[in-house]
Order: sequence, then structure tokens, then C-alpha cells
Amino acid sequence: MLEAKIKFFDIKKCGYFLRGNSQPTLSSMDDTLMQLDAWAKDGREFVNTTCYEADPDNDLRNTYFCDLQTNDLNGDSLLILWNEVANDNGIVYGMPPMERPGQTDMLTTGFGSTPAIPGFPSYFWFIPSQNVFATVRFTHSMQGKSNLDHYLNGFLANKSSYRVENNEGTVIGYSADGQPTNNSSRLHSKFHAVGRKQEELEAELQNK
Repeated sequence: MLEAKIKFFDIKKCGYFLRGNSQPTLSSMDDTLMQLDAWAKDGREFVNTTCYEADPDNDLRNTYFCDLQTNDLNGDSLLILWNEVANDNGIVYGMPPMERPGQTDMLTTGFGSTPAIPGFPSYFWFIPSQNVFATVRFTHSMQGKSNLDHYLNGFLANKSSYRVENNEGTVIGYSADGQPTNNSSRLHSKFHAVGRKQEELEAELQNK
């Protein structure tokens, strides 16, 4: 039997906002997930599902889209992302656990001639009706909250159908149809979520 550790987060912002406003002018959490699913499953390869520029020098590596499944009855969604880990052209290193300190010979494991992106999955259970989501961590996965933050912020800023671009393809704003409006250059994208105590959420859900 798989055991999971679950941590809940309040979704404070998701969408496109005018400066100083706490309510989005455009989009929402469930709309963002729907757009993300359509974009990632438009026929592109897995390697092309990244949404932000990695910075390996600061330990920020790529995140990729695995899948999204939505429950048609309650609107809850399960998002699965793939989090790249440090590797040497597909080779992952390890240390023998029973050796004495001072041992410097590393063990290696890889995928042979099969191209692969080494990493771990992360699972996110979104409950848009309550404006919360939960990280669901198994022994084979990682929590991935930081990766999710970068991924959704990157998607909102650079990949959604709401982006308005200039002739050079640079994003200069956002609008409902992707065309310039009086407000499009004033809108900015934002996803922001903070952790909450699980017992508080459980009590709240039980009172609904």
C-alpha cells in the first residue's frame, strides 16, 4: 500500500491582475489548469513542456508537464509534473552507503542508449472550489512546491493564450483574446500560494 504525505496550500493569486488589485481581471485557477492542459497536449514533445528558463548555476532545473486529470463531478484536478535532477548527460551518481568517509569513488547509474531526463515526479491535488491545493508526496516523488511556483508563473507569463506579443514575439501584456487593449499592458501575471495548517482546512471542509 502506498502511503502519502499531504500538505495543503491556500491559493492567494492565480491569473492576471491590475497593479494593486487582489482580484484577477482575467483567468482563475481552474482556467489556468485547463489552458495548461490544452497547451501541453497540443502535440508537442515532452521536452518542450518547460515554461521557464532553467538556472543550473543556482540549482534551478527544468520542470516538465506529465499529465493533468480533472474530475468532472467536483472540478478537482490532479497535476503531475516532472522535476529534473542534477545529472551528467543522463548519468546519475551515488555513493556506497557502507564505505568509510574518505572514499571518493562514486557509483553511476544511467539509461544506456535511451535518451532520458533524470528526475522525480511531483503530484498536486487542486481543489478550485476551495481555492486550495495539496502536494501529495510518496517515497518515489518529491513535494515540488518551488518547481510548481516557477512552472505556473512561467506558464501564465509566457505560454497562455492571453499573452499579447509585439512584432518581435516579446510579451507586452495580456488580454482575453490576445490582442492589445487599453489595459493589456497594465496587466501582470501571478501565481502565489502559501502553506496552511491541515487541521484548519479539514475543519473548514467538514463544515461545508
